[in-house]
Amino acid sequence: MNGELLRIVDGIHREKGIDKEIIIEALESALLSSVRKYFGVGEESELSVKVDRTTGGISTNSGLTLEQLGRIAAQTFKQVMIQKFREVERNQVFGDYETKKGSVIVGSVQRFEGPHMIVNLNKVEAVVPRSEQVPGESYRVGDRIRALVAEVKKKGQKVRVVLSRANGDFVKKLFEAEVPEIQERLVEIRSIAREPGYRTKIAVASINDKVDAVGACVGVRGARIKNIVEELSGEKVDIIRFELDPASMIRNALKPAEVSGILVNKEEKRARIIVTKDQLSLAIGKQGQNVRLASKLTRWDLDVVSQEEEAQRVNSGGEAFPAKRRAGIPEDLGADVIGALVEAGYDTPESIADAGAEALSEIPGFDITKAEQVVTHVRQKLRDGMGQTLPPRPPVQHHGLDHNTVELLTAAGFDTLEKISEAGIDAIAAVPGIDRNRAEQILKLVADRLDADAASDPGTDEAAAEGEAAPPAEGEPVPEPPATTSAEGSASEGAPPA
Repeated sequence: MNGELLRIVDGIHREKGIDKEIIIEALESALLSSVRKYFGVGEESELSVKVDRTTGGISTNSGLTLEQLGRIAAQTFKQVMIQKFREVERNQVFGDYETKKGSVIVGSVQRFEGPHMIVNLNKVEAVVPRSEQVPGESYRVGDRIRALVAEVKKKGQKVRVVLSRANGDFVKKLFEAEVPEIQERLVEIRSIAREPGYRTKIAVASINDKVDAVGACVGVRGARIKNIVEELSGEKVDIIRFELDPASMIRNALKPAEVSGILVNKEEKRARIIVTKDQLSLAIGKQGQNVRLASKLTRWDLDVVSQEEEAQRVNSGGEAFPAKRRAGIPEDLGADVIGALVEAGYDTPESIADAGAEALSEIPGFDITKAEQVVTHVRQKLRDGMGQTLPPRPPVQHHGLDHNTVELLTAAGFDTLEKISEAGIDAIAAVPGIDRNRAEQILKLVADRLDADAASDPGTDEAAAEGEAAPPAEGEPVPEPPATTSAEGSASEGAPPA
């Protein structure tokens, strides 16, 4: 029996990959539970069970033998062992994937649960929430998928692994894998700004002066950046040369636009960018995308104006950096919190309430818990002030749908998020001026917003509170998917190394 016990332990060790000492400790715990049940005593008793690690012999201070324990005690032993093994396996899986957090992993799509994608990682099932999926990408069951391990935590009796393809760090990891100079610490990624599915700006710097950071990332004939863009399903990627001087960095970040002049306010990290009239639309970008990404990349508040507008301001004596508004934000949030919110562009209670916790959690000094508290508090203040629940808002105030789309939807009777969501893709695609692809984008954005509202309000379920459907930052227009792919670094920063 003794030798057989050790062989069983060895077999479990080989099959499950569980340390032998952990298995033996689980055996001792299960046997002790059986002995306690036999005598009808609790954990306060001085009973003990030991398994000899060399011979496999079992000893107990109760004087009982295994034969005396009987069938009921044996059943207790079995149940406890099953529970212990599950707990050990869960801890092992948690430990394995906790070490992989922040790295890219490969799995296969197993199934879909509503908008969420379930991915098989062999030892565990991972989830790609809708908020971590990239607009325009579609997968089928069995498809291979690469994604970033964004979150690992224990949830009940299971390990919850959250994957992301929308996170900016996913792009960062792709560059690290594709560019040897980054792995060798010759080139460093200093900053990254991304609007998933549309465009990414990434700032790189050379640690070794002999290495061209931008050229290394682009590769010979653009081979490296091409592989990354293919993995991102054609998302545009602009590679920017990092500069310590704020004005130079802002100038680089706004490329391909040509900047005529820059006024900077270093204390408030604000800049006024002056461009010629023909460069204004290029600097701002389609629906504000270029300047928005440049602002995220540099972590500066950027205001782009034409030379004519700047001349008019100077002639009229206007301030280059007027004081930021903070009207109506509850003072009980505290000066530091209010200052951080205003600095990030959330200068009214409505903009804070609309943004949601996920967007606010990106503010320096905020985590998701603090962001949820702020959003909940501000929304409650708005409700108290109005004496009733906030009414549904028109879609233009959610996700920055362009005014033309809003007018088309409103004219067709879809003037709230709820109406759009209930209509379905066929009804939205039937609206004159909106094709099926755009209808799909609109419905996804609206669904994200509704899920985010539910997640941020008090009394939501656990899944929502965990941020499975976090919204993108509010008040930022959503650009149309790009028709072409480009790597700005290859065109604007010189030819790649041979």
